[in-house]
Amino acid sequence: MSCITFISITPIGESESVSEYVAKAVEIIDNESKINNLEYEITAMGTIFETNELKDSLNIIEKSVNNVVKYIQSKKNKQPRLSILIKMDIREGNNRIKSKTESVKNKLIK
Repeated sequence: MSCITFISITPIGESESVSEYVAKAVEIIDNESKINNLEYEITAMGTIFETNELKDSLNIIEKSVNNVVKYIQSKKNKQPRLSILIKMDIREGNNRIKSKTESVKNKLIK
């Protein structure tokens, strides 16, 4: 099975730029990708990653959220408010991040 996950974690009321907070979430995804050989892509609106199981994606989401929370707590000594957007596509297959993108690009060329 393949679980492609899109996640966007945005702290509310912190600052106009959220890149330092996004980096804390992506840090977890990057570490998991090195350990488990996962594919991921950072986009302007969120991060997309692919796991073999739903439970693995949910685990990465939880770790990413916790990492952002801990970072804000250590920096500002307060409990943060986060807006989190998650979208998942679960089906058979693997390496679907690239294949889905390539499929659309191939149709544009024709």
